[in-house]
Amino acid sequence: MKKTIVLVTFFVISTASLFAQKSEVFKPSNQAIRGYDPVAYFTSGKPVKGDQKFALHWNDADWYF
Repeated sequence: MKKTIVLVTFFVISTASLFAQKSEVFKPSNQAIRGYDPVAYFTSGKPVKGDQKFALHWNDADWYF
């Protein structure tokens, strides 16, 4: 039981520290990943340009879906 608590505590602390770090998003403009939809590759099996109507501003970049 104590090992489980220690492992869960370690996991929570390490995960929280990952989210606390701000990472840079490579973007030649304000568009993240050059305006491509980050989800479409997994649903369509190929890169697809995102649409500005479905945008999210996160981490100083615009993500299009």
